[in-house]
Amino acid sequence: MVLLYEINTRVWIFELREKYGSSINLGNIPEIELDEISKYFDWIWFMGIWDHSKIDEKFIEEHPGLINEVEGALDDWQIQDIIGSPYSIKNYTINSIIGDLSDFRNLRERLNKKGVKVMVDFVPNHFGIESRLPLDEPDYFINFAAQSFVAGSWDYPIQTWDTDADAVLHILESIRRFAPNCRFYNAGSSEEFGDVICSPQDENHPLRPQSPY
Repeated sequence: MVLLYEINTRVWIFELREKYGSSINLGNIPEIELDEISKYFDWIWFMGIWDHSKIDEKFIEEHPGLINEVEGALDDWQIQDIIGSPYSIKNYTINSIIGDLSDFRNLRERLNKKGVKVMVDFVPNHFGIESRLPLDEPDYFINFAAQSFVAGSWDYPIQTWDTDADAVLHILESIRRFAPNCRFYNAGSSEEFGDVICSPQDENHPLRPQSPY
């Protein structure tokens, strides 16, 4: 059996800095920490290693719906706890907050010597507001961003509207202005049909949604 350990990399580095000091980065992780990982795992997945969008991070701090979600998960949270989403990617380069490419290569070599393999992810639809990817590679735009929890749409209807409706309008306007030949696909939900009158539904079925979702 192969065991994979997924690490939220920025959070991990911040925790190690509290333990060992502010100079800790990917290139100088204490040996004892790597030894502990190698005792139990064959692979380590460095999730959230890429440069993230700072604008998106500020948006989280100022968005009432998202703040309510933070408070629901962590009632004693502080503003410094908000470090931005690992999936709101600006560039697929190592986040300078935690090191650089040479630091990461050094860490990979050290782990490999201990028998641990390293994995990072590349998911092209993970990008933030500042990302160049949609502008540099605008052939297709596939939008899956939406409120992901039906009940949550009742708790945060404004956030749901911002994400499911307004965001799509901004995307389409950006395509119209900057990449008019870009093809756009927007994923929908069966919830749009709501109280269905026949099955299966087709494009002629009326939309009768029962929730903001």
